[in-house]
Amino acid sequence: MGGFVAPAPVDPINLSIQPGPTYGFNTMIAGPYPYGGNLYTVLATYAATPVINVFKSTDGGLTWSTALNPGGAPAQLSFESSFDGIHTLNIVISGDGTNTQIASFNLATETWGAPGATLNGLFPYVILSRSDGSCVVAGTDTATGLHIDYAIFSAGTWGAQSHLDTNAYAAMVAPAGVNSCFGIVDSTNRCHFVFDFTDNNGGFVEDIFYQAVSPAGALAAFFQFPNVGTVITGELSGFRSVPGLTSNAVVFPIATINGPNNELSVYIGTPLAAPVWTLHQTIDPGHTTPGNVGYDQASARLSGGVLRIIYSPDFINIRVCQTTDFVTFVFTNSTVFNINTSLTPPGFVFAGQSVFNELSVAQGTEFTALAPDQSTLQRFFMPFISAGGVVSSPFSRVLSGSRRKDCPPSVKTNLDWGAFSQAVEDLRPPDVEEVRVPPCGGMLRTN
Repeated sequence: MGGFVAPAPVDPINLSIQPGPTYGFNTMIAGPYPYGGNLYTVLATYAATPVINVFKSTDGGLTWSTALNPGGAPAQLSFESSFDGIHTLNIVISGDGTNTQIASFNLATETWGAPGATLNGLFPYVILSRSDGSCVVAGTDTATGLHIDYAIFSAGTWGAQSHLDTNAYAAMVAPAGVNSCFGIVDSTNRCHFVFDFTDNNGGFVEDIFYQAVSPAGALAAFFQFPNVGTVITGELSGFRSVPGLTSNAVVFPIATINGPNNELSVYIGTPLAAPVWTLHQTIDPGHTTPGNVGYDQASARLSGGVLRIIYSPDFINIRVCQTTDFVTFVFTNSTVFNINTSLTPPGFVFAGQSVFNELSVAQGTEFTALAPDQSTLQRFFMPFISAGGVVSSPFSRVLSGSRRKDCPPSVKTNLDWGAFSQAVEDLRPPDVEEVRVPPCGGMLRTN
């Protein structure tokens, strides 16, 4: 019998900016990162001098250490992170896109290295670590703010900054804004990106694209996802999904329209070298969202031979859709967590709150809980009780409404709503972690 154990705060000292994805700004695809029988995760703490720290769990995510090697941590708030699969966490940091650097954390010695060379002109959304030691970073150009660019960092040196959206621009009429970018890298060092734009095509519309970057660093396969607004849920609420991989396919969860409602579907692109895309609709029947709301985030991950997509249809329940059928992609589904009934830690009242930013990871799932008045949030990691990696019992049964005694209450946060007023005026209150328009100004801040 598989399942999960009670969620635990990732940082028991400072609850802070969490590294799960929000509009592509944070893509911690493989985190918490496993190494040497332990798990590691990265958090940025807001203070007079903000700092990025790495935290460690020696018990599978039940509890977490204080910050490792805090004296060597980079003083920055905005970051993305990825794991090279060997022993290095690569963390790209930037204040405004003019000072983009990569700092590495050695998991073998649990120490920071000095930040590398500076790149001027790219505000990072995504960092992907490749097996050859290089990193591919994608984000907006700071010259116009209207392009998704990428650059490769290798052997301490940045390569040329280039447009990731060249093919997308050829398909659009009058690009008016970059909305998001996510990415994942496969075993051949081919990088797979999904991103979306606002396009002024006789009125503002949303365009969603897939773009591959070859192992040599060149633009490769490209695809524009069709029928946004008629099949795919329009506007930003229909996007914000973290892609995953199987051995031969790219997996891209997405919200689609079902009458007056939205539902979870998934695009499958195969083979990896040149994906041909097929839409599998209604993978979680009976669970829909009214109107043009979509889902806060769906996140795909292959672990132990099981493809698992985690999402919330209502900001209350977390659902898991999983399959080992990589031909017809029929999923089995369950509600695995309910914010009102599954956990009630003292000092952090869950009734009426929202869950969002769910992240499917190899060892479990992460999510953020936010108070109704947006005054308090907490990031949780929920580890698996594994039976071949398959979820076979819901969180609510495993948790039984209880709380681990070592889960401390969260700290307070101050939200910079001024920076959100123009950039995210049409989004739901739970979408509060980062402004979607660079440079990232309206971030959550912790005391």
